[in-house]
Amino acid sequence: MKLDKMKFYLDKSIKEKFALPAFNTLNMEQTQVIVEAAETLNAPVILQITESSIKYAGFDYINSILAVADKSPNIFVHLDHGTTNENIIKCIKSSSFSSVMIDRSKETFIKNIAETALMKKEAGEKLVEAELGIVGGKEEEIVALESIYTNVDEAIEFVERTKVDLFAPAVGTAHGVYKDEPKLNYDLINSLRSKLSVPLVLHGSSGLTDEQLKLSIEAGINKVNIDTELKQNFIKGFLDHMQKDPEAYDLRKIFGSAKETMREIVLHKITVCGAKGKL
Repeated sequence: MKLDKMKFYLDKSIKEKFALPAFNTLNMEQTQVIVEAAETLNAPVILQITESSIKYAGFDYINSILAVADKSPNIFVHLDHGTTNENIIKCIKSSSFSSVMIDRSKETFIKNIAETALMKKEAGEKLVEAELGIVGGKEEEIVALESIYTNVDEAIEFVERTKVDLFAPAVGTAHGVYKDEPKLNYDLINSLRSKLSVPLVLHGSSGLTDEQLKLSIEAGINKVNIDTELKQNFIKGFLDHMQKDPEAYDLRKIFGSAKETMREIVLHKITVCGAKGKL
């Protein structure tokens, strides 16, 4: 079963200190690049869909794009930042999805636990990820550094009471484009890894240096979310093509250039995460 294989690779990532790269995708072209790169490098990879993408394209269209993952034993599909029960349930019921993220991180600690635990029961065998603390950027305006980091004791209680399968702590990263240099708390990651048995997820990895990413994985991160850099490189390839040929109109050629530019970053991130050859 696909779900069993995802569990296998996540467990393997903890033992062998690598991370599964989790790439957000929106369209056919991005999905093609991610799947082909994973197959080229013999790597387990996660395709992620956000609620905003579902709203933009519609669930049926998104589901049809993700159908390619059903044919590949090393590609797993995940709902990223699920905030509405309607979308979470749709993804749970879809055969394409192996896991969902239940994001109640903006709620109080007690409410986060209660609502996450409730949806965990709804998920059945599907894997569930949840977040505790605040990952900055698009989600929140951060005013104090101490408000960012996840508390270790709270993390232990949260995982025990919710029974989540993956845990996303706030360790100093942010979603979107970084305005200042990110300050990752590697000691916190290390402490969480030593206290928790579940895989740890790093949100907001776009913009981190290779060294920061490697140190995070060495400290205990097992799943790395990547989105903004994919969009930036896809758009770069698109614009480069149009600059060279302003009269271009064949979308296959234009998107082909965008795919090639994006492919470079996908192959690179798989390698940096240590997932290459882990099948």
